[in-house]
Amino acid sequence: LYVKEGDLVTKGTLLAQINPEIYVSALDRVAASVSSSKANLESSKARLTQSEAQFRNSELTYNRNKKLFDEGVISSSDFESVKSAYEVAKGDVEAARQSVSASSFGVQSAEASYKESKENLNKTSIFAPVDGTISKLSVEKGERVVGTEMMAGTEVIRLANLNEMEVNV
Repeated sequence: LYVKEGDLVTKGTLLAQINPEIYVSALDRVAASVSSSKANLESSKARLTQSEAQFRNSELTYNRNKKLFDEGVISSSDFESVKSAYEVAKGDVEAARQSVSASSFGVQSAEASYKESKENLNKTSIFAPVDGTISKLSVEKGERVVGTEMMAGTEVIRLANLNEMEVNV
């Protein structure tokens, strides 16, 4: 807690900070995940390039052997072996393309998790939303506070503008 009851604060003043250690480590883990996902994407792209090169080689071999087979120079078993290698290379290219696509989605997911973790870390610092006076401190340093989507949070600080008040008597 950086303020006490009765303090005058201006908009943007740091009022309190929740221990950020858990959020810092989560952000570090997610940052590592982003790097890993990007590395996987680059690896998938390299594998695609390699598969495409192997496919082009298989295609040339297939076309050469098809011509030889049509001319009756090679046996049908030799041609079927070459044709099979060609079809496997073609399938490898498609699998590599799908791997690149999946890796791309993995990067997007990791980046979204990074953004979320960064936002959670930012929420550990509480700043004054307006100018005013600290009219109530409900907690002391070291106390636990609750703030989840499932239940009402703990009121930590009450900030009031005591210059503009309306009183019913």
